[in-house]
Amino acid sequence: MFGNHLKTIDEKNRIIIPSQFREELGEVFYISLGLDKIVEIRSKSEFDRIKEKMKANNSLNKNLREFARFFFGNTTEASCDKVGRVVLPKNLLNLVAIKNEAYLIGVGEKIELWPKERYEEHQSKFMDENSIDELQNKLFESGVEL
Repeated sequence: MFGNHLKTIDEKNRIIIPSQFREELGEVFYISLGLDKIVEIRSKSEFDRIKEKMKANNSLNKNLREFARFFFGNTTEASCDKVGRVVLPKNLLNLVAIKNEAYLIGVGEKIELWPKERYEEHQSKFMDENSIDELQNKLFESGVEL
């Protein structure tokens, strides 16, 4: 999934998921609180992949147990109605401070839901060439290859 879409959240906490995202998400998908204080939306297959990876790790690891509580405790199953709307959990909207408008961002295998103001502020740093060069150098130094 890729691209970004600014959408309005209605009084019933519903947002329209763009059709290209709906196709990739499938009929049933999962909405979670993300690590970067955003909402994440994943297809059932992507959610199951994460679930299996966590299951394959050692449950004696306290950090894994803490993450599992955070991740699964802040996840809900969802689906779109006939016009492509999904009801967003009020507790997640409150936790990430999303009010009336939000950006849906395609990030590979998931969608990120950002508060409008915070996403625009985040994006503005990429308008500075030095910021992009700095990010590129950090990725290179950490061994990332594209």
